[in-house]
Amino acid sequence: MIGKEVEKFLKQWGIERVMILTVDNASSNDTVIAYLKKRFKHGLVLDGEFLHVRCCAHILNLIVCDGLKDVNDSLVRIRDAVKFVRSSPTRLATFKKCIKEENINSKSMLCLDVPTRWSSTFFMLEAAVKFEKAFERLEDYDTIYMNEEEKPTTRDWEIVRIFTKFLSVFYEVTVRLSGSLYVTSNTVFHETSIVQNCIKKYSSATGPNDVLLQEMTTKIQEKFDKYWGKKDRINLFLYVAFILDPRYKMKFFLYCLNQLFDVDVAKAVGSKVVGVLRALFNEYNLSLSVANKDLDEDDSQSVDSEVDIYLLEPRVKREDNFDILDWWKGNSSRYKIFSKIARDLLAVPVSIVASESVFNTIRRVIDPFRTSLSPTTIESLVCAQNWLRSEQISIGLRQYLEEIEDEEEGSCLKFVYCVLWRTF
Repeated sequence: MIGKEVEKFLKQWGIERVMILTVDNASSNDTVIAYLKKRFKHGLVLDGEFLHVRCCAHILNLIVCDGLKDVNDSLVRIRDAVKFVRSSPTRLATFKKCIKEENINSKSMLCLDVPTRWSSTFFMLEAAVKFEKAFERLEDYDTIYMNEEEKPTTRDWEIVRIFTKFLSVFYEVTVRLSGSLYVTSNTVFHETSIVQNCIKKYSSATGPNDVLLQEMTTKIQEKFDKYWGKKDRINLFLYVAFILDPRYKMKFFLYCLNQLFDVDVAKAVGSKVVGVLRALFNEYNLSLSVANKDLDEDDSQSVDSEVDIYLLEPRVKREDNFDILDWWKGNSSRYKIFSKIARDLLAVPVSIVASESVFNTIRRVIDPFRTSLSPTTIESLVCAQNWLRSEQISIGLRQYLEEIEDEEEGSCLKFVYCVLWRTF
């Protein structure tokens, strides 16, 4: 059904050629891709061999969650401590007093995590470690503050600091890959290399508190290999997108491969990517030749060497404000075919986070301001909204609100009246 809906809208929008489809990691999407390959058999780039791109943010989430399945005791104790402080306004007020006495300057505050979302666990730990001394002082003010076995120890805080530092790498990579206002397809290889190096670093650590990290990184490495560590599981178009970044090109790409894989594997992957790059160039060149029949012989000869010219030219100097799309636009006259490949490939989003958020109305319905209202006020606002949208109400809004104020003087509806009066 999903495949049929995608097909329907592609035809409705007049899209006849499809390069890549970015979807989440649900197994049903494998069936979607297979269906679309069959239906768009003659409208897929390179016969749809690289049509399927799995959302990188979802893969990172799976990788980390797999490593955190066996939550260690230190994390549990700190979670319980946070839960204790946030269990009542009185305890939270006492904790804030402890923060003040310890002269802890932090704009953040304790937050409780959702165990099924590793990012929220990261936020909880990141906030909690800043208040270690405040937790210790809390014992002096609250006589029922957890027993000795439940309280976080000094070693617990040390372990959590290491956990936080490790998870911060995954969080920052997830944020960068989930962006929607800049190009992301050319950054996947670079970001996955950062993740792989992080895993290697912590898996070989030999500190007294690193045993737990070693166990966690072993599980994370297994999940990483399932999606990104094996050459047959990688969408090679994302490698091509990396090469199309003039700051890196082929030389740097091969260097990174040798850092990640064995020599033989790196060589095989590099050769395969070059083959895909040339096949992609030939297909675009053929399409352009058919569309532009008056292409003269000199032009035909010049475009044949675009691949070699691009790869042999010196790399562009790396700068923070470098705009890759602007660079390709400025060099489109030199690279007539390559610029079109870059235009299409660099437009590919490698995450569906931004797309999913379009259909997620929770924050628009219950925004931060509304979540701070009391249950009685929220109930009154919901009822008022329901009444105002009812077809049975035929009187004017102003008259209706005036009648509510007269009949329900002093009730919570008067507050609703004041809010709505100012709104309209």
